[in-house]
Amino acid sequence: MVRQGYTHVLRQRSVAGSTGAVLTTVNQTDQVIEADVTPIAFATSNRWVGVMTRQTDWQNYYYLQLRQPHAVEFKRVLNGVTTRLGYWTGVVPAVLPGLSYRLRLESVGTTHRVSVGGLLLGSITDSHLPSGRPGIVMYQASADYDNVLVTTGNPALLRDSLFAHFGSNYDDALWSQWNSPHWKLRNDLGAFTQTSLSGNERNLTGVPTRDQRISSQVRPIQFAPVTASQDPWAGLIARYVDEGNFYYVSLRASNQVSLRKRVNGTIVGLDTVPLTVTPDQGHSVRLEAIGDWLRVFVDGNLLIDRKDTSHATGTYGLATYKASAQFSGFVVDEP
Repeated sequence: MVRQGYTHVLRQRSVAGSTGAVLTTVNQTDQVIEADVTPIAFATSNRWVGVMTRQTDWQNYYYLQLRQPHAVEFKRVLNGVTTRLGYWTGVVPAVLPGLSYRLRLESVGTTHRVSVGGLLLGSITDSHLPSGRPGIVMYQASADYDNVLVTTGNPALLRDSLFAHFGSNYDDALWSQWNSPHWKLRNDLGAFTQTSLSGNERNLTGVPTRDQRISSQVRPIQFAPVTASQDPWAGLIARYVDEGNFYYVSLRASNQVSLRKRVNGTIVGLDTVPLTVTPDQGHSVRLEAIGDWLRVFVDGNLLIDRKDTSHATGTYGLATYKASAQFSGFVVDEP
């Protein structure tokens, strides 16, 4: 594990032969593995990096490979014999060192789905390998693996993108809105707007869960003035227990993205990264609380990656401090 920018990555340095790693704590039928993979170097042309599922040993597993110069393949190794089950060309313009690619391989029941860069390439049926372990694998290539996520199937959708099932502009049963009339719902826009600049505003929903991935388009509309004692912001909350205990990410008027926590009412900063935050300009924000890891993505880029054990479970929602803002496309799932 090495430091790379704002995060840590699993780096494999050698371009000699075939190598990989498995997650030994998982051994089951349904599994999904996805990762941001950045090749560092290839020994020669036609070499590859990838992810795998249902590995019982190095003679038996499924794997997705991203192969030079621009191919994607899905294969099965059964008793040491390799069989191609899927092949796609042209979906990746080029496989080059230094570029990052999001790979996802799902093996659920007898169905295997292959995705690259969020695009589903194919769904293949095969029942030869019923269970095993997920992992990473490559051949004559060195690479960095980041944001590796392993789940047991499709994530459970906890809240959809249209703020569904609401019947009023505030005081709705599914959203607490922290007893505030300042949250205005537009179901036709799929958006909540918070209109006050006066202080803290919360809009919380859901039931307590451990693992949660919270996404929204966050558009600050207006900030109160920045002073020595206040830095207005708009953002997302994870694992909310009560007003004194939760995690939150904020887009701040001081042109920063900040990940913080409240523990028994005390605010503790976990990390801060520079970002230009302009009123009326929206940003895609994702806050992940998965196990002990907290990750913040803005506009698809991982900016903050921290480990913390203060809050194990809680609800989730929207928040502002001395800022008006609009939140749209709010989605929460449980990996």
